[in-house]
Amino acid sequence: MLRRSRKSGGRQAIASKGKRGFTLVEALVAVVLAGVGIVAAVQGISSTSKAQALMTEKERMLRLASQQFDDLIATGQTTSMGGNFEDLGEDRYLWDAEFSPTGEENLSQLEVTVRLSNSAREHEESVTGFVYLQPQSTEVGP
Repeated sequence: MLRRSRKSGGRQAIASKGKRGFTLVEALVAVVLAGVGIVAAVQGISSTSKAQALMTEKERMLRLASQQFDDLIATGQTTSMGGNFEDLGEDRYLWDAEFSPTGEENLSQLEVTVRLSNSAREHEESVTGFVYLQPQSTEVGP
């Protein structure tokens, strides 16, 4: 039900009994809060996307390091060396292998490190394990 009320100055206003609309200030506050929420959500999605890309990169480097570790053991190479993965189509990565003594006879530690070829050492992943080295025969033939 609508009612007419007289206000000072001779103007008439129509008001709904018991209902009131939003003021301009309330509407602006709602818009600002919604905007802040949307910005926070977009930033959250962006940082999640960056973290996903970084984890994918790290996982790829760990798989390459593990593969190179296995190759070095399978081929019996026991000297420190390095190279790249161009034969696998992965020219963005470099690897280094380092053998170090453990103090036990015929046992060495092998560490294979993979890093991006265009970055410093902050983006690298390593695989470390022990390698049994066959004892060298010291027999002299007849």
